[in-house]
Amino acid sequence: MKRLLGIILLVVFSCQSNNETKTDLKQIIAKQDQKKPVSQDSLFKLQLNLDENFVQIFPPKISKNVVPAEYPNQDQEWVRIDEFWADRDFNGDQKTDVIVCFGGCGSGGCMYGVFIKQFGSYYRLAFFDYLKNQEYEIEKNGCLKIVSSEELNPYDPSQLQISSFRYDKRKHAYQLDTSYVFTDQSDDLELSTVLKDLDHDGVKDSCIYDPNHSVIICKLSTQYFKAMRSKPDLTQEWNAGIRATKNGFEFYENHNRAGCANQFQYDDQTKKIRLIGMSRYEYGNVVNEGSGKSSMNLLTNDYIGEWNYYNVIRQKLIKMATIRTKMYFPKVTLENYDGGLQGEYAEKCSALYYKQQAKYDGAVRTIREQED
Repeated sequence: MKRLLGIILLVVFSCQSNNETKTDLKQIIAKQDQKKPVSQDSLFKLQLNLDENFVQIFPPKISKNVVPAEYPNQDQEWVRIDEFWADRDFNGDQKTDVIVCFGGCGSGGCMYGVFIKQFGSYYRLAFFDYLKNQEYEIEKNGCLKIVSSEELNPYDPSQLQISSFRYDKRKHAYQLDTSYVFTDQSDDLELSTVLKDLDHDGVKDSCIYDPNHSVIICKLSTQYFKAMRSKPDLTQEWNAGIRATKNGFEFYENHNRAGCANQFQYDDQTKKIRLIGMSRYEYGNVVNEGSGKSSMNLLTNDYIGEWNYYNVIRQKLIKMATIRTKMYFPKVTLENYDGGLQGEYAEKCSALYYKQQAKYDGAVRTIREQED
């Protein structure tokens, strides 16, 4: 009986040992497959020119299931990209990978590609999708998580679509991990708002200035509150915003010793919000020379400038004669307003001031000559 039991136990241990050996063998083969080098014909080749800051990207010779359909210039042998970064390790293998901006930028962000270095100049494309306001978070496994945030309504940061992508080491690619909507209900954004009837239908319309993107957004009732936007990045000055005027609203910005404003009004004929006026002010230098203000009516092309001149003989600030003349600028609506017209207006305004100042300088020289 003992002999029979020993034989049974021997068979059981033998089978278990064989199963363990097979399992170990599978693991070894799997590890070997992971370490097996990838054919360079199925990889992208990247040539980085760090001196001139551009990268040449050569697609793989075997492009099936490797090159995405959205990849630009499919028929070209290589693509030159001037916006790239080669300073991150995305998959935690201690190699420097490359992220490239392929352009295609819009309100939803830009198209980016993440190339994971394999060997030499050869890379595997692990990510190819749109990103906006992207951030990178290092995870416990050493990989970088990519987080992208996109406004549900362009240029309105109060609601964001947050998407995160994680690197899958088995698939050697990034996969969408989570996606959700974040709503900011705080007042930290400090949006300046105008609520009034702009299009004359008896219903209040809304306009906001978003300082985070420096953009004006208006929604009119007669246009079913569809957003009308100025160009973004109107100014880098944080002391800026919009405020109501008698016939519309104005966009203002205040600097250290100067400032300006641009007046907008709804045009009943074109159904557009039009830039109708500009104004600016200066405090001048330490003795207030060059101080004053001016205004420009874009509907009538009338300019009025009231500036001050410092008389060095009398050591007194003197108000110069009011400058009245015509100025001509192209017609500008909210959609094509980028803030650039204000700079042109300031240059013309300054030229008129210096021309007027030269007359006073001539008068001072005449007085000095008579005194001598």
